[in-house]
Amino acid sequence: MKLLNLCFPLVLMLTTVSLSAQDFKDLDKSPMDAVITRNQDNSPLTRIIYSRPKKKNRVIFGDLVPYGKIWRTGANEATEITFYEDVLFNSEKVKAGTYTLYTIPNKENWVVIINKGSSLIQLLYVYLDYEHR
Repeated sequence: MKLLNLCFPLVLMLTTVSLSAQDFKDLDKSPMDAVITRNQDNSPLTRIIYSRPKKKNRVIFGDLVPYGKIWRTGANEATEITFYEDVLFNSEKVKAGTYTLYTIPNKENWVVIINKGSSLIQLLYVYLDYEHR
């Protein structure tokens, strides 16, 4: 019985060590990042959550992401930006809250869209409004 009590933990340890030594491939090819900016009093001002696209020797803008078309700004899903207080964004007042960020890249300039809703239908209305200006 003493031998069994000694062998069981030893086998368990060896199994655990061999399992933890397994190599796993990257689960996410475009890792998610988060950035938080703070005020002088250390309170949060903004938080941005995004996934970095991997270039992999590709031409991104004008090819993979066409000019003049709406882009979800990042890889995998839309970039999310949270303002913890009201801010001015390109001279426009934006209320505190969480938004999704989209862009329309062009050769000479980019259009930045801050979308309050997470719905693509809401975004479509914003885009159509942009197209008719």
